[in-house]
Amino acid sequence: MAQRLRQVKDNQIDELLAEQAHLGKCLRSNPSILHALLTRRRKGVVVSPKNGMFASRDLWGSLDVRQRHLFVARTIADRCPDDLFCYVTAAFAYGLDFTITGAFGTDVKTVCISGKGGANGCSSAGLRRFKLEADGAWTAEGLRVSSPEKTVFDCARGLAFPDGLAIADSALRLGLLDPDSLRRLIDSGGNRKGIGKARDVFEHMNGLAENGGESVLRARMIELGYVEPKLQVTFDNPLEPTKPYRVDLLSIRSDGTMVAIELDGRRKYTDAEFMNGKDTIEVLLDERQREAALSSLGLEIMRIRWPDLLDSAKLSSIMNAYRIPTARQLGH
Repeated sequence: MAQRLRQVKDNQIDELLAEQAHLGKCLRSNPSILHALLTRRRKGVVVSPKNGMFASRDLWGSLDVRQRHLFVARTIADRCPDDLFCYVTAAFAYGLDFTITGAFGTDVKTVCISGKGGANGCSSAGLRRFKLEADGAWTAEGLRVSSPEKTVFDCARGLAFPDGLAIADSALRLGLLDPDSLRRLIDSGGNRKGIGKARDVFEHMNGLAENGGESVLRARMIELGYVEPKLQVTFDNPLEPTKPYRVDLLSIRSDGTMVAIELDGRRKYTDAEFMNGKDTIEVLLDERQREAALSSLGLEIMRIRWPDLLDSAKLSSIMNAYRIPTARQLGH
């Protein structure tokens, strides 16, 4: 009989976990099921990403950083229905690009709320409350969030420049951001902390950036004093005139010679999303053919790897080796 009762409780917990997972949430514990959930956690069947929250290990292992953050945020929202999610959480909800590895100090684990009674900077149990002025509530990923302009503004002020620029670029690319509204927020910001960073982000943001990696590379070049490259420049394809070549970033030296700047990563050689049905060898051969064609047009090709972006000395040495102009050299 006792075994049968345990099986019933196990089945009920399975159903509760599945039900919450379907809603994009963790299961919040209560006294009647806490012991059973803790037992499952000890056995490695479930995980507890935050105090009092549980999810099956298999499910949690299948989620990426953004999905995990939003699962926790939706679970919190059940208990804070009147609060507004902001800052990094709102950026996640809108699907904006930024570095999720923490390379530039962005905290991707703490859920951010602008709520009544929250003290700025006060954090506990993976939840941080901000005293940020609300500008109306939008809905994204099932959460009440700050507007896109307010989200970009807050992130531009509070995050490192590379992540702030990536967020603004992607908001523009997705058609979420009204630059005039962002400008008004900045102009009314006075001497607020981080307002200078927000102005820099506004000055350099560009919706032509195709992904966060390109934005971060451009931001690092700007930070190190190099002239901001042009984005998404096309060149004639001598083999297939109807399919012109496009370079993500283009630097033009003072003598008029050009350098195509490419951010290299494994995904374009291994991820089906980027490979268009080709295998790795085909992708590499196409890349070599493209580079040969661009070289015939007088372009040099400079390749940057992600670790290079995090090493200022290494990145500067690469830029200098390819004679990428600095703002000082061109009098900018």
